[in-house]
Amino acid sequence: MKIISVLSFLFFCANSISGRAAAVDTVEVVAQKMMKPVKSVILQPTVREQDKSYPVLYLLHGAFGKYDDWVKKVPELQQWVDHYEIIVVCPDGGYNSWYFNSTRDDNFQYESYIMEDLLPWVEEHFPVKRNRKGRAISGLSMGGHGAFYLATGYPEIFGAVGAMSGGLDFRPFPDNWNIKDRIGNFNDHPAAWNERVAVNRVERLKPGQMAIAFDCGTGDFFYEVNLQLHKKLEQLEIPHQFTVRPGGHDWAYWSNSLEYHMVFFHRFFSGSTE
Repeated sequence: MKIISVLSFLFFCANSISGRAAAVDTVEVVAQKMMKPVKSVILQPTVREQDKSYPVLYLLHGAFGKYDDWVKKVPELQQWVDHYEIIVVCPDGGYNSWYFNSTRDDNFQYESYIMEDLLPWVEEHFPVKRNRKGRAISGLSMGGHGAFYLATGYPEIFGAVGAMSGGLDFRPFPDNWNIKDRIGNFNDHPAAWNERVAVNRVERLKPGQMAIAFDCGTGDFFYEVNLQLHKKLEQLEIPHQFTVRPGGHDWAYWSNSLEYHMVFFHRFFSGSTE
């Protein structure tokens, strides 16, 4: 068994859309390559039908964050889980892992953890859909990068991807957020950097293969790299939704943004968007 422990608790909110709030579980699943348990928060609709499977959204945190950021910072997420009947999984991505396997540190193998350990465990223990039409991935900042990195690496697994203020090309920031500690510095290892940035990896996708939505505030330091990705997708004729709104790199922006992402993914899961 890859699970170490499960800690379950319920949150209730009197002002939810549906009159309820989601059931919230904190779980620990062993990351086999890192040989350690890693926590995740999993939110489910409060009322679930027997023998029914639900779509699942993997929602990633940002740099310097952790697994419970989303549920603590955006309590409305619990209401949206109930309203849209989506299971949401918020994994821990370690201290600035960027959600790929480090070439320099065996303790940072978070791509393998999510894809080889967490995702199969979730599908074994929770009533989630087990096909790409029922799986999506998104995140903020570093988590937005992680979402695109994993979605483009596993298009047979994920049918939809999103990013909020995503670090979708981190090459303009070679000394920030421990990236060089994970894959070496840019001057000595340019191939490792170029292979991982979303602006290059989207070339792997075929037009219409994946539902894509990302956004960024005009006052965000990642605004230009988001605009760059938008232009690249236009050149590749890959359909996507790119939204620009006033705002910076902060929770006030992400709280607002997540509501739009939940609508987008609900529409995807319902077959209303490609």
